[in-house]
Amino acid sequence: MKKALFIIASSLSILMMAGCKKETGTNYTYLLHEKVWTGTLASYNTEPFSVKFSTDGSFSWHEIKEDVSGTWKLDGPQLVLNFASGKILKAEFAADSTMGNIIGDDGRSITIAQPQLNTNADMNIDDIRWEIVGSHDEVEFRGSRVTYYAYGFWDRGSYLFNRQNGTMRFSNGYDKGFFVIMPDGESIWMTGAFGNGMLKRPI
Repeated sequence: MKKALFIIASSLSILMMAGCKKETGTNYTYLLHEKVWTGTLASYNTEPFSVKFSTDGSFSWHEIKEDVSGTWKLDGPQLVLNFASGKILKAEFAADSTMGNIIGDDGRSITIAQPQLNTNADMNIDDIRWEIVGSHDEVEFRGSRVTYYAYGFWDRGSYLFNRQNGTMRFSNGYDKGFFVIMPDGESIWMTGAFGNGMLKRPI
């Protein structure tokens, strides 16, 4: 009788441990559902990008060239992005919840600076003279308009822009500009008509 009870108790313990292990296993969807990730692409000029993952399995990818969409799938730590164009990207989450090991559909590693979860994608940027690092010039976002100020006062150009998923974009003929809010909440990466560089929140 005691032997039977011991076997039953042992079996229950094993089942409970297995159940707990399954429940506490890392599920990385919490890092993707309605979240924005930001990184940089390696090209002639290192350019920023932003990607928003939706709970319905779709994503929106934003870079200087275009805004594109697609679907995503998570298999354990491996993330697969299927772009509407047919392009495929694969990445993996590490134990510390960082994203890396990014592979293209040709099986080669892609040079992308480690993407970061961007909790500041929707922060307020209005009515702030963002300073262009390494110069005396500034950029200001006000409502739906962005303006470049040389030496802080000379208006060198002003454009209407659209904002989505931590990015701002304007296009007026040959003049195009693209901005990405960085995860630190203190800087905005800029590329396009206003030049390539970093905007910093004034101290």
